[in-house]
Amino acid sequence: IYSFLGAGWMLILDAPDVAFTEASVGAGIATMLMLGTLALTSTEMKRPAASPVFPLVIVTITGIALVYGTL
Repeated sequence: IYSFLGAGWMLILDAPDVAFTEASVGAGIATMLMLGTLALTSTEMKRPAASPVFPLVIVTITGIALVYGTL
């Protein structure tokens, strides 16, 4: 949808060649991303190998850094 909105915006700006390229390339990339996602996912859930404490600490530190950076 985003690609077609971008293509519509390019048509409004009188750039039909860019709009056509945006629509075709965007549709191709979206299709490849969807097929890649379907190929990499499975129907069974895997058990986590380790406890989620380390990722939680990393996410917390990153969140604090982002909030601090906006002050």
